[in-house]
Amino acid sequence: MQKTDHSERKKQHLEGCLRLARQQPPRELFFDHRLLPKAFPDLALGEVDPSTTFLGKRLTFSFMIGAMTGGFELGDDLNVQLARHARRAGVALALGSLRPFLTGAPMAPLLGLRRELGSELPLLGNISVWQLADPKVTAGLAELAVVASLDALMVHVNPIQELAQPEGQRNFRRVFEALERFVAGSTVPVFVKGTGEGFDDDAIQRLCTLPGLAGVETGGRGTCDFAAVERLRCENPVEALVAQSLEGLGRSAEGTFFAFKNLLPEEATLVFGGGVGGPRDMVKALALGAHLVSAASAPLLALTDGTLEIWLASMRESLSRHMLLLGCPNLERLRQGWAIEQRTLP
Repeated sequence: MQKTDHSERKKQHLEGCLRLARQQPPRELFFDHRLLPKAFPDLALGEVDPSTTFLGKRLTFSFMIGAMTGGFELGDDLNVQLARHARRAGVALALGSLRPFLTGAPMAPLLGLRRELGSELPLLGNISVWQLADPKVTAGLAELAVVASLDALMVHVNPIQELAQPEGQRNFRRVFEALERFVAGSTVPVFVKGTGEGFDDDAIQRLCTLPGLAGVETGGRGTCDFAAVERLRCENPVEALVAQSLEGLGRSAEGTFFAFKNLLPEEATLVFGGGVGGPRDMVKALALGAHLVSAASAPLLALTDGTLEIWLASMRESLSRHMLLLGCPNLERLRQGWAIEQRTLP
């Protein structure tokens, strides 16, 4: 197979993710848990405050448009649109890979995004953990963070996708050590981001004891299956079958979230990023203790359908009304866990 350049590969990833998202039947996250609405909430809607602070900046509600796009013409255009919608809705925005900007791509699109989003909302950049062994990459990221006024950097971990990708990474030695060095030397907060495969217990233990880590975005199986995305790209039938064999692996989004919740230090930020498709998923994740909820596929689908503004407004309003119904005037109260319980067997 002829090697695909990074820009074209990311374009194919985005198209594959959207294709799979449209094909995937909707499922309610945390199905084993149910919310506990009050018959007499003793609250008025005007007393409910769904806002929160993230990276020192105020969000109108606890949501981030997640990382997926970046580094190619279509991605740049989508990011501009996402930034405008994020600004109108008052939510955070995470970008796709910053790697192209480290290898000569024009900086103008990246700088323009901060202007589109404004200085009042968080903007996060994204890089693969496999790139951190290169000192030129880490030095370039430090410079990018300053030039583009990034509030934080996210490091994504995706070994299954790399192995399913014909041109992917095959050497995973000493990766965690590179991550440790990067976190220790970073001038901006660093988050570790899961993809559609979750994290095993050993990885979670190591991340939760990693000094200086600002937080995690959990990810997990049940979100976009990137092995399936890579299969759609494969021209070689052997590579396609190998990618297919890796589909469906990993820990569930919910299982990954609970494992992190039990071990992550109190000062770290727990972002649930497990395939949120609508308000109920967001409310449940927050009620179970997430500080923030992130979604990528659902906002992108809404954007391509021309409904993102409505979708974001409905997410915020639905969160407010759920909080009223649950008797929670603010997110701190919602996150205490008393408004949700695990379902019992009949």
